[in-house]
Amino acid sequence: MSDSMSKPKKKSRGLFNIRIRFKQVYTYLFISLAIFVGTGIGIWSKLMAIEAILDQGSTNKFGVSELINTLLIDVATISLVAFGLFTTVSIAFVVISGHRLTGEVFAISAQLRAMKRSDFSHRRKLRSYDTLHHIVGDLHDLADQFERLESENKRHLTEQLEDKSKRDLK
Repeated sequence: MSDSMSKPKKKSRGLFNIRIRFKQVYTYLFISLAIFVGTGIGIWSKLMAIEAILDQGSTNKFGVSELINTLLIDVATISLVAFGLFTTVSIAFVVISGHRLTGEVFAISAQLRAMKRSDFSHRRKLRSYDTLHHIVGDLHDLADQFERLESENKRHLTEQLEDKSKRDLK
């Protein structure tokens, strides 16, 4: 029985390691919620200031109209900054999440290319919490089997050549 067959197989968690994915999602949700709450508080304070000015009833004065316009521009600025922050956080989340999976696929592809070249010593490591780490472990087992078969074939061919050369010398 081969070494790789006698090893107990680790139980796979499937394509998603739930603990890590939830941590990323919760971080994204927390940051997004903080942006929305901050935006809401900022806009609410500006609108309350406008309401206080309007309650005074002196909106015909030029300075009051200018102050209201400034507060409305502040509301628009807060909204645009919040939109920009939320968009940046969302793009960062997508890039990080995408890289986590594509980086793993790249590592597996590199392992397979090395195996195609009969380079069975080439080993790629993934972190234990990476989504596809169990596939890399299986590829390492397969590379070990191929390497063992290749060395047995070389040994067998060497023995055959030695036997043939001994027979030819006789």
